[in-house]
Amino acid sequence: MNEIFEFIRSLPPLLLFLGGGSVFFIIIFCLWRVIAFKRIKKILKSFNKDPDLTKTVLLNKYGAGALLRRSSIIEQQARILGLKLIRLIGMDTLWIGQLLKKKTRKHLLRVLEFAPDKGLFSCFFVCLKKRYLFIYFKKWLEKSTGGGLKLGNIAHSCRGERFDGKAGLALCNDKVDELRELTGDVEWNVRYFAINMLLHEKSIRVLRALWDSLTDPQPLIREIVITHFKPQEKEKFYNVLFQTVCDDPVYQVRARAWDRIQKEYRDLYHLEPRNFSAEQAFHILELLRPDNKQEQNFALTFLDHSNLELRFAAAQYLEKCGILNKLFLEVDFSDMQIFERNFSLLKKASEVNVTSFLACIANTQNRASLTIASSILVETGDVDFISILTRKVFAIYDGGKEMEQLYRATVRCVAERGTEEALFFYKYELEKRRMQKQVMSILLQMVPARAGFILYDILFAYFLQPFFEPKEQLRMALKKMPVPKVLSRCLEIIRAKQGRYQHIIRIEALKLLGELNLHYCLEIVLEHLPQLPLAEARTYSAVFSQYPRELVAAKIKKLFNTNDNRLRAALVTILPQIGHKELQQLVRDSLTDMDPDVRIASVWALVEFDDLKALNAAFEILRDPVKRVREQAAEAFGKAGSNANLDRLKNIVLDADEAADVKLAAIKGLACSGALKAIDVLLSLLDKCDDYTKQIIQALSAKKQTEELMHLIEGFRNGSPKQRQGVIAVIEQSGQAVEEPMLELLKQSTHSLKPYIAELLENTGLIESTIRKLKDRNPNIRQHAADILSLIGTHKAYRGLVFAARDPHEEVRVAVVKALERLNSEEGKLILKELRQDPDKKVRRYTVWALEKLKIKV
Repeated sequence: MNEIFEFIRSLPPLLLFLGGGSVFFIIIFCLWRVIAFKRIKKILKSFNKDPDLTKTVLLNKYGAGALLRRSSIIEQQARILGLKLIRLIGMDTLWIGQLLKKKTRKHLLRVLEFAPDKGLFSCFFVCLKKRYLFIYFKKWLEKSTGGGLKLGNIAHSCRGERFDGKAGLALCNDKVDELRELTGDVEWNVRYFAINMLLHEKSIRVLRALWDSLTDPQPLIREIVITHFKPQEKEKFYNVLFQTVCDDPVYQVRARAWDRIQKEYRDLYHLEPRNFSAEQAFHILELLRPDNKQEQNFALTFLDHSNLELRFAAAQYLEKCGILNKLFLEVDFSDMQIFERNFSLLKKASEVNVTSFLACIANTQNRASLTIASSILVETGDVDFISILTRKVFAIYDGGKEMEQLYRATVRCVAERGTEEALFFYKYELEKRRMQKQVMSILLQMVPARAGFILYDILFAYFLQPFFEPKEQLRMALKKMPVPKVLSRCLEIIRAKQGRYQHIIRIEALKLLGELNLHYCLEIVLEHLPQLPLAEARTYSAVFSQYPRELVAAKIKKLFNTNDNRLRAALVTILPQIGHKELQQLVRDSLTDMDPDVRIASVWALVEFDDLKALNAAFEILRDPVKRVREQAAEAFGKAGSNANLDRLKNIVLDADEAADVKLAAIKGLACSGALKAIDVLLSLLDKCDDYTKQIIQALSAKKQTEELMHLIEGFRNGSPKQRQGVIAVIEQSGQAVEEPMLELLKQSTHSLKPYIAELLENTGLIESTIRKLKDRNPNIRQHAADILSLIGTHKAYRGLVFAARDPHEEVRVAVVKALERLNSEEGKLILKELRQDPDKKVRRYTVWALEKLKIKV
């Protein structure tokens, strides 16, 4: 271009003015063409010297369009320099592309001259579209091969391109034998070329070649034969197609075979479960149609298969045809069998990451469906579904037992896999459920550590509320929050001036600090232990088991030498959890400490150390001048529970010279004991200690466990009159607290104990209360009352039961008849006789009525 501009500048201005615009531009264009021609010719001439440099310069300077516009000069130079130039700069590809686009004689002849090897099939392909070009193509072939048309040359240049085989056969209809020979060529592209045309030939010899091609090693050949082959043997070809579907390793081939079956062989097609191999079943599952019920049932049989590949294919298909959505939505807790079945199938689908059915969460309020979703989303599925589920469940949960399982599972989903949006829903739920202790317990137990940046503020706000419940779960939640934040706030609360924080908050902060298990804060925790009441310190002492034992022991030894009585008492309390034997001596020495709290803590520590020898030596502490020390020591000795301790406590009570306060402490210790022997000791004391009968009965009233009640009843059966009266007094005093356990014992007891349990229950007022329930409006309550009276089975119980013989509710009357049937014994006959002779005329009348009902079985 520089030469052009120099030339223009050299022209006289007048010439430019007179020439006019059009002439001027024609001159400029011609000059530009000449210069461009010379430049590319110069570049091409350097080909023989440095081909690679020529290629680089040419391709950097000219794009594909520019090279095509210079085709004539490139042709000239190619005839001089050779065809290698064409291949090197890629002109063969450009010219073939231009031929396929324009389909003219000029472009055809150019490709045949300069790119015959690469473009021969493309020329043949263009001839199929423009039949008149075939004359030139055929002439060129005859000239280049020195004979007639050689299809082998064309076939070798084919690379599996799709072309109209029917049109090709029409052009080469005299070459069928040659085409048939080409079907046996070792090169797949040659076989493909020949078979694509022979598919439209009907001769018998060709048909055999086509049948053989159904098993050709090249999948492209198998595909075109399966797609276009139309043999007369319909059933035989169907079997080949179905076998291809089952066994061919190439998906496209199987898909073409499946399409042919569905379009042309529906009358022969019938899919049913049979002994398919895993691979065959997988191939079939890939191709099933969404709208076929038979195929849906076939896929369902593989949804719970142990082979995950088969399960995945089945799940994908069932997802595509909407079956998984139906399984998800069509469940209800009223039919648990269907619920469990659908849940199991959907769970199996989720195990292979097919979970799109969970999108239905957005359009359902079905509690059963939401329960399935929550159970699956805990482990897998799109986490965005968790936000949708959370919004729904948190909105509808009313705190009742029916939805608790769903609520727990949803909270767990958010905790383990929830998005940031879901975690904010978690925060709002913590705010909303502030006054619901049970719900807060669920939420706090599952607080995720990763949500600290969202939940820390609200959790600590609750921590500063003195009466917040549940405290323990709140501390567990705060342990998952960022430790630096929690640590600094705990230290601030513990070290704050008196009155800034309530004492209960200080206690909770100390507990939380200890539970953080920060070894570098152990000194702080130990020094502030006196803030805890001794009973709480004893429970809290388990925290120190997670600290290094030697470190804790060393610090306690140093702190024990201080003058702070409260600190020593607190330290003694935690010693058993540390389990360091050297520290046991500190406990023994503390039995004689000046401070009552230290002495109390020492006794309890010896119990927890299980140091029986030291306990036996410490019995003198029951005579401690401080009442609370005596009481706590007695309780500790009782809870230690050894036979020797219980005998010692008994002897103290029986000792005539012992002080009354010490005896009362010993009785309290027996009341606190969990050993069954303590009951025997207390019963024996009823015969010998009339002055303490009231306290002994009160001690026995503390025995409310099932085993203790059973032992007490056995004592009633075998005891002396005083002991029996004492047990009756215990039951009367316990009242409703022992009624349910004793009724359970009545159901389970041997025949020998039942009358004694029934006799004792008469003294609680249970029978009178139950008889009154026979007049309740609710038939379920009346039936339950009749069952209880029947279970007790005493005269007093039957006296009330016969009034239910005319109850309008059949189940109540049935209960009466069943109860009367039990009277078919010597003891029962005696009860019946008493009922017939009852002073109350109404009782006698209803007894007769009930017996008549018994005869006709209601």
